Amino acid sequence: MNTITKFKYFSVVKDLPNAMLIFLGIVVAIVAAVAYGTSMPRNFPRNVPRVPLWSHIYTVLRGASKSDVYNQLIREPIEKHGAVALWHEGAWTILTAKPEYLVQIFRNSDKTLKKKGLAERIPWGSGAKLFGINLIDSDDEQYATFRKLLKEGFCLPAPLQSFRESAERLANELLEAQKDFSKQSEGVLIGPFVWRWALSVWGEYFLDAQFGDMDYRTFNIQQILGVQNSKFTGRLKGLFPFLDRLPFKLAVTKHTDKLLHQVQLRLLRLADDRCKSPPPPGGENKIGFSLHRAREQNLMSNYHFECNHKQLFIAGHENVETTLNSAMEELGANPHIQNLLREEVTNDIPWNYSFKDLDNLPLLNAVIYEALRLYPPLGHMSNRIATVPYVLGEDIAVPAGMMLGWHSYGVQTDTNVWGESARKFDPFRWGKDSASVKQMLRQRQARGQYLPFGIYGRKCLGLNIAMQMLQCALCELVRNIEWRHPTGYKFSYGRAALVMPDNITMNITERRMGAKEPTNE
Repeated sequence: MNTITKFKYFSVVKDLPNAMLIFLGIVVAIVAAVAYGTSMPRNFPRNVPRVPLWSHIYTVLRGASKSDVYNQLIREPIEKHGAVALWHEGAWTILTAKPEYLVQIFRNSDKTLKKKGLAERIPWGSGAKLFGINLIDSDDEQYATFRKLLKEGFCLPAPLQSFRESAERLANELLEAQKDFSKQSEGVLIGPFVWRWALSVWGEYFLDAQFGDMDYRTFNIQQILGVQNSKFTGRLKGLFPFLDRLPFKLAVTKHTDKLLHQVQLRLLRLADDRCKSPPPPGGENKIGFSLHRAREQNLMSNYHFECNHKQLFIAGHENVETTLNSAMEELGANPHIQNLLREEVTNDIPWNYSFKDLDNLPLLNAVIYEALRLYPPLGHMSNRIATVPYVLGEDIAVPAGMMLGWHSYGVQTDTNVWGESARKFDPFRWGKDSASVKQMLRQRQARGQYLPFGIYGRKCLGLNIAMQMLQCALCELVRNIEWRHPTGYKFSYGRAALVMPDNITMNITERRMGAKEPTNE
């Protein structure tokens, strides 16, 4: 810069108003602080490609869903290299969707990886306040203690007749809702109805209680988080959680915390009220009663009682809710598969079936597995920390204290793992008969290619009961109704924490025996 240029530069700066100079100084300071705070740690493995930070921030702040972010920014490098560096929850983490790496992480044979839940990662955050330390996020002796106290509650026999009645009630509610619409361009928003079904079946199994008066918009966690993520500041604090530690609380955080606190109070109040009365015959080991008994016997602190109650109830009903939504989305988009499923549950099992009958239906179970493959509720988790220097695969040197994450949506939609049709709904990929479907499930899990239930030592305790709820619901739905997308329907992913379709709408037609056959218009 020559003398004349310097003179002009300082003259321009001198002529600027003081307020403008202060504003520019603040902007420069903020940019410098962000650049410094988001810089890559010096000990980060250099053979792991980085997802460009500013592209990531821009894509998230534009309102993209988690699945869209993965498809736009992460899929290509992670499928090529097996792992990437991703800015997540205010820090750089190693994210993988490579089956071999996933097997290594989940097996954790040398016990050098520890689970680190929200209560430890972001203790000031809304999620930590709601869920705390619980069965799902705990590790080692604490996990063993929780599992011992609660495992029996996940093994109780399911009430088949009650599940059938709940599913048939869902079909009737959808039919009644359809009466309000006469045009093919209109349809029923199925989400609230499916959510109430999930609350009903899980509430009965969990605590022998009903939650019929809960409001979908203010009691459904995903709806609450979806509203938060629809706001610019909500998306921003997801990228930079420290914003919730400022001296003042963001308006979006106030709103979210208020609603989550109300959910917590209502859930715990209902649990306490129900446990004042004796459990139903044979129901003393229901999960809710087991938690209450553990607290009364000082086997669990009140804090852990509340954390487990909230986490297990919310995660339990949300997983079956999102999976049934996803299955209905794909069956509505693929009516020929829906018709084949209807033929199977009508012709291949008795009208008064058993759970064993349902478990032996290949297409029914393949539809559920395929819905979970395309829409695993927990699509991404970064909750493992290296306690000592750790080698992932053959040459990724992970320093102690580094977080590792896994992406079930990524591995389950990888064309290198599932073939060219990996991102398409195809339940027939699982096999032609019940034995081959179950064999493929076991093989894919063992190879780290299918993760919605977890694998190895941390497999989901509620897997069997969740499958029974979903089997019964789909069976009754296709026996009673037919559903298809209305004219002009456009698919989109939800913007909350779970991977699921958003705003699913359907035209509903009765299909019971003796009902009028549906016509295509």
